[in-house]
Amino acid sequence: MRPCSDVWFNRLLKRLKYFQLLHLWKNCRNSSSPSVPQPSLLPEFPAVMETSKKLTNTLFNNDVNKSTENNTAARVHCQTAFVNYQIDILLEGMNFCQRRNDSIKRSQVANKSSGDDPFDLQAAWADIRVKCAYNAGKTTTYSLSYIDNPIGTEDAVFVAINAPGGKVYFLPYNDTSTIELDTATDTTTVITGTQSHLTNAPRIRGACYADGSIYCSSSENKMLYKFDISTKTYTSLTSTTDGYFGLAYDGSTYIYSLGAAASNKILRYNVKSNTVEEIASLTTDRNKYQRILLHPNGKLYASPQYYTKIIEIDPADLSNPTYFSPYINKSAYCCLTLNGDIAIAPVESSGTKKFAYANVTNKTVTFEAAPYYTSNSWGWFSNIILTPTGKPVAAPQSFPEVVEYDSVNNSHTIVDSTSYSRNSNANYYSSAILAKNGCIYCCPGSTANVKILKISINIEGGKNFKESTILSPYLNKY
Repeated sequence: MRPCSDVWFNRLLKRLKYFQLLHLWKNCRNSSSPSVPQPSLLPEFPAVMETSKKLTNTLFNNDVNKSTENNTAARVHCQTAFVNYQIDILLEGMNFCQRRNDSIKRSQVANKSSGDDPFDLQAAWADIRVKCAYNAGKTTTYSLSYIDNPIGTEDAVFVAINAPGGKVYFLPYNDTSTIELDTATDTTTVITGTQSHLTNAPRIRGACYADGSIYCSSSENKMLYKFDISTKTYTSLTSTTDGYFGLAYDGSTYIYSLGAAASNKILRYNVKSNTVEEIASLTTDRNKYQRILLHPNGKLYASPQYYTKIIEIDPADLSNPTYFSPYINKSAYCCLTLNGDIAIAPVESSGTKKFAYANVTNKTVTFEAAPYYTSNSWGWFSNIILTPTGKPVAAPQSFPEVVEYDSVNNSHTIVDSTSYSRNSNANYYSSAILAKNGCIYCCPGSTANVKILKISINIEGGKNFKESTILSPYLNKY
């Protein structure tokens, strides 16, 4: 392509960028709550591609000095540049509006004594989709490493959860100590001596970040706890009739969970008023659901552990959940996909043994063609997490593989197994979380002296999610 054409094209892009950002700036100046540019239909950008075609036609159709081959290459060059430019506009526009929103929120809560503002879920979902589109097609490699477990006793901790400042907390199960991990340095601190509200075995099985603190559920002790990040102390909030597993925050007021054991309850806890409701609307089958997921459509979803169908719960009508078909079980872990569906990881060979995705519109489940594995009876994965690559990653439990799941093609790829050692120092993980630095950290469990497993996801020239996105209910829960 001749330099003059490339120069003119770049000048045109700069002019378009100037006018688009000027429009965003006016939008922010004139609104008390500026809208965040939404990456609808990413990464296809049909309107962007149509505009790029018109631009390239204008630039190249009348250029008689180019061969057909060179002219085609020039078109592809400019169309690719234009799409990348639109992604940059979205990223810059989102950051611009988010900074304005943050400034407005800070002024609105200047006199508040405690607590965080509600999450901007729209901005978090936009950040997820734009960053994944930006990273699409970039070279990605995975590597595994270990961090010494400072407690080292069996089942001391169970749940991993994020907190501001790049901190990850591993919450107590058969111990009263909590592990704080600084992901900037991968150093750990054991928090002890301030846990008077915990029993000797608090059995924390679920957690989420809400209102500036970490909220926890105990399946066996039938209690909700609050971990104050600033004072590093626990408070017993309220007892519950039944025990509960995983928690999901709605971003503003309520935390939800599904009953453990044979409970038929849905829990709704108000973080503002410290009040709890338990609505009997489930079957009484044992340990039906262990994890619960907040969807951008505002509804809640869970994949079954010892039940047969995925559940959909409308917070406006907790008494009437709906269910997906067909049959699926032993698949307790699920996460969002970029197209708004749900990715599901298998748990053990007595279940369906396949990765799958659930369509939230028509309430159907599509299974991967071949089983993931058949001979191991239990403990394949500790969680499945949507990552900045745009693909969910299944973190190991007791099986020595890290798996990347492609929800578009409904297939999985083993991305690391050789560096995962199954021995007395590293062989069981109870949960996993995606941290601020773009790495996944797996919580040590079961056997004594299990080390913390770090899964590094290296995207060449890629971008990680914002910290506010990492802390949002879409990603920061178990």
